[in-house]
Amino acid sequence: MLKSTILVFLFGLTFIHLNAQNEGFIQNKGQFPNQVIAAVSLENGFLFVEKDGLVFSLFDQRKTEEEHLSKKVTGGLPRFALKQQFLGTEPNATIEFESPLPHYFNYFTPKAVPHVSIFKKLWIKNFYSGIDWEIFIENKQIKHNFYVSHPKKAHQIQWVYHGLEKVHLDQSGIWADLGFTQFRESPPVSFQNEKNIKSRFVKKDGRYGFFIQNLISPSPIVIDPVLQFSTFTGGLSDNWGFTATYDKWGNAYAGGIVRGAFYPVSFGAIDTSYNGSATNHDIVITKFDSSGSQILYSTFLGGIQDDEPMVPVCVDSRTVAEVISGWTGIPVGKMMADEIHTVLHLKDRLSERVVGQ
Repeated sequence: MLKSTILVFLFGLTFIHLNAQNEGFIQNKGQFPNQVIAAVSLENGFLFVEKDGLVFSLFDQRKTEEEHLSKKVTGGLPRFALKQQFLGTEPNATIEFESPLPHYFNYFTPKAVPHVSIFKKLWIKNFYSGIDWEIFIENKQIKHNFYVSHPKKAHQIQWVYHGLEKVHLDQSGIWADLGFTQFRESPPVSFQNEKNIKSRFVKKDGRYGFFIQNLISPSPIVIDPVLQFSTFTGGLSDNWGFTATYDKWGNAYAGGIVRGAFYPVSFGAIDTSYNGSATNHDIVITKFDSSGSQILYSTFLGGIQDDEPMVPVCVDSRTVAEVISGWTGIPVGKMMADEIHTVLHLKDRLSERVVGQ
């Protein structure tokens, strides 16, 4: 292990959800292409770890739901591939696996590859000169860190994206719309000797990296983005997520559908019983605390027919403005607060003025 380190949390892969039956890195022993070190099974595809980056092979879960409900097979699901490739990495980096899981996989593709081990963590040592890369799973979330022997070496960490048509870099971080989900890396928050230092993502000539303020001290620094949590939810009944949001305290709200009564609901909820049937579904709304470790509130919502949440869980003035903008053609930016207030209270004002209706 390097003695003096920078700890870098690049991002928490918040758009990734692990397969409930596999929470580890599947070591490549010939069942995957040669460039793959390990793979992680996701709910909607695979994550492949390579010596120079991460490859995501994803499919749209909404299409799966549509085919499932229609009972029609269209001949395959549209897939999406994305690679985050790090540039200038060392070709002779060494691979180490840690924290093996008790179970293993057997593969027959096309030859037999038995007893393939699964691990919670892997290292690529000397990923760059003087820099080690740690990739691990924690609280059902994939994370990765860089351990850098000296602050001046951090500029070596550069990467590009393949498969993204338009990548945005702004104050919210790095993000891109994939159509069925959003790729996002939260901006870094950095420390040295427990003191905040300036850092941010930068882009030059199509390459991404970190800007770190000039440091006199060679002491370790910590580059840490604002991470959102990622967790599983659901029950024995089939269920699908549709929408999610958060409040100013960091609590998260998730809306989805469930087909069956086996979904966790909280005491005192609006509706604790499933109102659908074996062939249709109810809405479910669940509130999590800011760490994602506790359900604060969860309820069914709906009647005997199919119900689906078609709007964000949190409907605020911005949401109202966007809906009105769609009706009227007035840009959201020109919808003044008094205009929104007027529309919201239009019914009350009409009832005051219209008599005998």
